[in-house]
Amino acid sequence: MTDLMLQLLLPLPCSRMPPQCGAMEASDQRTSPQATSFSPGAAIQELVLELEQQRREQELELGLNTLSVSGRVASEGVSVGHSEGKTVSEGSSSGSLASLLSLWEGLVPTMLLEREASYNNWKKSFNDLQKREMNEERFAVLSTNVAESSSNIMLNRYNNVLAYDQSRVVVTHDDKEIYVNANIVKVPAAGRNYILSQGPLDCTVDDFWLMCHQQNSDTIVMLCNCVEMDRQKSAKYWPEEVGDTLLLGDTREGLGLEVSLDEEEDMGHYVTRTFTLTDQVSGEERKIRHFHYTDWPDFNVPKSPDCFLEFLLAVRRSGCFSESGGPPVVHCSAGIGRSGTLCLVDSCLVMAEAGTDLSLSTVLETLLEMRTQRMGLIQTEDQLRFSVEALVVGVHRLLGEELGGARSTSGSKRMKSSEGDSGEEGDADGEEAQKPEAKKRKNSES
Repeated sequence: MTDLMLQLLLPLPCSRMPPQCGAMEASDQRTSPQATSFSPGAAIQELVLELEQQRREQELELGLNTLSVSGRVASEGVSVGHSEGKTVSEGSSSGSLASLLSLWEGLVPTMLLEREASYNNWKKSFNDLQKREMNEERFAVLSTNVAESSSNIMLNRYNNVLAYDQSRVVVTHDDKEIYVNANIVKVPAAGRNYILSQGPLDCTVDDFWLMCHQQNSDTIVMLCNCVEMDRQKSAKYWPEEVGDTLLLGDTREGLGLEVSLDEEEDMGHYVTRTFTLTDQVSGEERKIRHFHYTDWPDFNVPKSPDCFLEFLLAVRRSGCFSESGGPPVVHCSAGIGRSGTLCLVDSCLVMAEAGTDLSLSTVLETLLEMRTQRMGLIQTEDQLRFSVEALVVGVHRLLGEELGGARSTSGSKRMKSSEGDSGEEGDADGEEAQKPEAKKRKNSES
C-alpha cells in the first residue's frame, strides 16, 4: 500500500485541493470555447501530480523514509503499479475513474495500527516516549540502590542499564541474596510474564543458571551472539559440544548444579538447543529449551519481520508460557533493546488475538508500562518502528494465515521473506564496565 494511494482516498481540505480540479472547467470555458467537456483522465493526472508534490514536501519536512510510490504519471496517462496493470488515459471514461477508485479502496489498510503507522513520525514518537519516562511520576519512584551498591556495581554489564529494585529477580545462595541484572516484566493485559536479563558475564554464569533454577524457568531466549563487532555481548554459558557437561560452581562454592547439552539444531536464522539442568544434591533434572536468534545484525534490526515472527512462533509453541513453568528468560546483551522488542511484539499479538483493536497509542502505553519494570526497553526509533511492522504482519497472519498457535498447520515452514526497514541499534549508550575475570570452566566428558 503506497502513500499515494492512501492520499487519493482521503478527502483533501479545500485549501489544499489542486486548483485544476475545482476551477479547470470554468477557466477553460472563458479562455477556450472548445473546452466544454470534463476529462477524468486529465483530472486524475493533475491530481496525482499535486499529491506527489505534497508527499515529497511531507518527506522533506518530517524526514520520513516512506515507501516508494508504485504508481507513475506518464505523458499519455496515469499507470498504477498493480498486478492488473490498470491505466487511465486521456480518453478514459468516467467508468474507468470509478474502477480506479474502487481498486484503491480495496488496498486501504483496514487495521487501525497499520493506518497510523503509514504516516507516523517515528523519531517524534520515540522522543516523546523518552520524555514521558523522564517526567512521569510512575518512573520517578523507581530506584536502583541494590544494583548500584559497591558489591554489585561490577556485576552490571553496562553502567547505565541497571535492574530496578522494585521488580528485580531475587536469587539466594547460602541464605544470602545474590544480585542479578534481571527484572520480572509483567503484562497483565496479555497474561504474560517474562524475565528480562543482561547477557551473563563470565563471572555471573553461575548466578544466571541459579536464577533459571530457582525461578523454575524452562525456556531461555537469546537474541544476540556471544561476540559482535569484536566485543563480547554475552558469555557462552552452555557446553561446547553435544554430549558435554558444564560443571557450575566456579564463583559460587557449593552450587551443586551442572548443565548438559543434549541437542542442537540449526534452523537457518536461529538455533535451538536442549539442555538438561541437574541439581547434584537432590538429583532433580529439568529440560530447558534454548532459542538463539543468530541473525539480528549488529547495530540494526532484522531485515525481515517474517523471519522474526517465525522465531517468535517457535518460542511460543515450545510451551514456555504454560502455567506449569516459570517465566521464560529473555536476554540480549543489555537485556533492553532486542529483548524489549520481542516481548512487546509477543504481548501485543496476544492482546490482538484476544480481540483488542491495536492502535499506536495502545502499543506505546504497553511499552511504557513495561519500562516501569525494566529500564529503557526499546532503545531506538528503528526498533520501535520494526516492532510495529512486525505487529502489523503478525496480526494479519493471526487473522487469516500462519501465526496463531493451534490454528497454524505449517509450523516448520519458513515464512515468506519481506524486506523491513533497518536502523542502528546499540545495546547500551554507556561503556561496558571492567569485570573481574572468572575461572576457566571445563567440560566434563559424557
